[in-house]
Amino acid sequence: PIYWSESLRLARELAEQRGDEAAMRTAISRAYYAAFNIASRHKAAEDARSSQAGPHQAVWRLLKQSGNSSWRRAGNMGLRFMEIRQMADYIDMVPALPWESRKALGTAETILHLLSN
Repeated sequence: PIYWSESLRLARELAEQRGDEAAMRTAISRAYYAAFNIASRHKAAEDARSSQAGPHQAVWRLLKQSGNSSWRRAGNMGLRFMEIRQMADYIDMVPALPWESRKALGTAETILHLLSN
């Protein structure tokens, strides 16, 4: 879906052009949700919506357990990314926030690339 790619583009603009704490935190969150929403529509994650574990963990775990090595890597990255997004959204002091925001953008792009294979 085009919307989620645009959301990732917005995340990059926020992190690179504004660069203040609010922009970097928002960039992490937008980048995560772009990756998550594309992953949740992936054929390897079809059963995630019926999971009791919550849709975020379910999507990443289903990808992590798939037979495709690229999808497994995306699932592993997504689980770690989910923790970073939660930190950016809920923790007052995020160590190395500029680094985390740059890393989040790269992680989202990598996940999208891995899932396109």
